[in-house]
Amino acid sequence: MPIERAAIIIQSFFRMITCVKNYRRLKTLDAKVRIIQRAVVGFLQKISTKRAIAERNHRLYQEYQALQEELKENWLTRYALGRRVEIHINSISTDELKRLSIDKLKEKENMQISRIFRLKDPLVEIIYVSPLEMSSDLENYYTKVFELQEATEFQSRLTIINPENVSKFYRHMSLIQCLMLSPKALKKIKQGIQGKSAYIVPGMPSTEYVKLAVYLGSPVLMGEFNRVKHFSTRTGAKELFNACDIPCGPSSQSLYDENGVYMALAKLILMNRNISTWVFKINDEFHSRGLAHFSIDSIRSVKNFLAANWELFHSYSLASKESLDTGNAFYLTNVAVEQQKTSKEVEIIMSLRDILRHYLPLRLRIVSSNVYQTFNEYMTNFIHKGGVIEAAPNVSRRDMQSMSISFFVAPTGRVDLVNTADRLLFNEYTTAGFVFPQAALPNMNLEMITKTLGEELLKNDVFGFITADFLVFPDPLYNASNASERLYANEKAPKPKPETLV
Repeated sequence: MPIERAAIIIQSFFRMITCVKNYRRLKTLDAKVRIIQRAVVGFLQKISTKRAIAERNHRLYQEYQALQEELKENWLTRYALGRRVEIHINSISTDELKRLSIDKLKEKENMQISRIFRLKDPLVEIIYVSPLEMSSDLENYYTKVFELQEATEFQSRLTIINPENVSKFYRHMSLIQCLMLSPKALKKIKQGIQGKSAYIVPGMPSTEYVKLAVYLGSPVLMGEFNRVKHFSTRTGAKELFNACDIPCGPSSQSLYDENGVYMALAKLILMNRNISTWVFKINDEFHSRGLAHFSIDSIRSVKNFLAANWELFHSYSLASKESLDTGNAFYLTNVAVEQQKTSKEVEIIMSLRDILRHYLPLRLRIVSSNVYQTFNEYMTNFIHKGGVIEAAPNVSRRDMQSMSISFFVAPTGRVDLVNTADRLLFNEYTTAGFVFPQAALPNMNLEMITKTLGEELLKNDVFGFITADFLVFPDPLYNASNASERLYANEKAPKPKPETLV
């Protein structure tokens, strides 16, 4: 019996060890399986959430498209000729990183307060969304201006709304973002337009306007969103000017790699020896942000190189002039020119590219040095966002003027000139103010220019308030007095906003 009992004890002990080992193995396996299950469930939830968000955004966009179609179909009967409410939201809806570098963002968003002078039309009511509280002195000032303009019942037709949560968020958040997170302000706007014909006059185009339009049930006065965003870039503006046969200087655009930038610049310089200053423009920047320039006169090696090799490219220089005569930008990727290149010519272009690669980081002057502090930082953003290299007129600063034309393109195709202004420049590229009306081109048919631009924009389903900027200078080659620089609308080319509506 003792032997049998001992055997049972030993068997029990080994069975226990085996069970413990199996338990530990199964416990480890279970833990690993749970990790895999959680990862799979998380992945499936992520896919499901993305799908749900995509479906929701698609429904929102379809509703937005329906509102836009209704605006086009009923513009004359419901909006243009009847009583209507305009909801003005001048939001600087650029990338968050750009907003972080904009000093006094809220003050800049409120610089469009002159939009309230649309009240000169007795059929218009204004809801102006302001990022700042309006002081009593400022209210008294605008009241006096309206009285001098003899505007009727303007106080009852003007509502200024300050989103209640503006002060609770980061200062770099755009106005439209703060508005979408301020339920009391949204409710007040919705109550103000209830039972009335209303549309939104935006600032820079962004997806928040689509959401706001659907929430309020009111369309946005800017046309097809993606096309508006495209024409808001500097590349899109150049395309628009070229399509309208408006004179532009020699340029190269849609540059997205470093070698392409240097090659394009080398070709531009070789084909346009008479040009001494070249301007770089980052695609999605605005005003003087993203601008940089350099002068060939500051690089002796380039001047010597051009003097030694100019005769070889004389025929291409003539081709450049002919292109300018026809009012089109001279693009160096022209097939006929490319086919005539010899290995010697390519070698010369490559040699100039190498010189520029060495000296450009030392000579390029960045206009907004507080935004882009080094050449590498600027060039990284230029390549990432794409950009334009364009010739600057070979005239002295005192002979150059800058002019803005603001006009309105109705969804039905009518184009109306709103106002013109001469820009007061703080330096060669920074605007300090405006003088109304323009006096730079007193004999120019500006209505024809705005009609041409407006018709081309409408072909691309873009309408609303547009501002186009032009450089005006005495042209030594053609005895002309104007050349276009770039186009703006809404904030840049077409982001429908009035520059001013006084």
